[in-house]
Amino acid sequence: MRKSWSEEEDNILKQRYPLKSCSEVAKLLGRSEQSVYSRAEKVLRVRKPPRWTANEDAFLRNLYGKFRNREIAKKLGKTKSAVEQRARVLGVHSSFFHTEKELETVRNLYPTTNLKEIARKLGKSEATIRYVAHKVGAHKAFVIPQLHLTEAEKGYIAGILDGEGTIAVHVRSGEGRKYKFGFGVQPYIGVANTKPELIHWLHYKLGGRHYSRSNNLVKRAYLWQISDIARIYAILKQVMPYLILKRENAVLVLELVERRLSRLKSAKYEERDIQIYHLVKKLNVKGPKRVG
Repeated sequence: MRKSWSEEEDNILKQRYPLKSCSEVAKLLGRSEQSVYSRAEKVLRVRKPPRWTANEDAFLRNLYGKFRNREIAKKLGKTKSAVEQRARVLGVHSSFFHTEKELETVRNLYPTTNLKEIARKLGKSEATIRYVAHKVGAHKAFVIPQLHLTEAEKGYIAGILDGEGTIAVHVRSGEGRKYKFGFGVQPYIGVANTKPELIHWLHYKLGGRHYSRSNNLVKRAYLWQISDIARIYAILKQVMPYLILKRENAVLVLELVERRLSRLKSAKYEERDIQIYHLVKKLNVKGPKRVG
């Protein structure tokens, strides 16, 4: 049987509900949170004040980007995090920087420096740095790693790729303007072997990732893979002269990688990218090779 509300409880609800959390009021009255919420909102028409008033929103729109977020938060009596979150809700961006030096800092650092590090350096939010970078035409750059390989090591790695390796292209599903075909393509190279020493050596020399897998039917296999296109570029450029069996694969994958490196990371996949995927897939079909 439902417990009826007394006049005293209603008075407490009217006084406390706008100022306290629903759980606190429920505990004070010995009722469930749902009961407190229903009585206050639907029967007594008591409302909690909005967390942000219209005046506060107007103040934020006017000052956001002109003062540091900590200063705005202090003026409004709110936290820095609350200010940044509300700015995102309102669609307000910090397009104003105090000095040309700060704008130049974003231009210079954004391509190769971690976003969090730039934000910390300038005392701005990461969202602000990303927005300003877009406005000043700064884009994340691909960084080609430096591989220090002897000629003997280049030939050895090429032999491993020819015999035990894979030079291929994955299909990657996705949405948005980048995936205008409904999917994208991801080049990768890898090696599978039963000797962990070989896989560890490849990882040490070339980077990437390595792991192992096994089942009850076969011996444990160790695998090394790389899908980072900048690193794939660095590897294929060095071992290409020594490749024989996988050379055609490498030429196509290198073309795909160079196409991606020449454009922004967010650039759309193009028809030629998809053609390369199908060509490489055909080369990697297992089965007896046709003669002639």
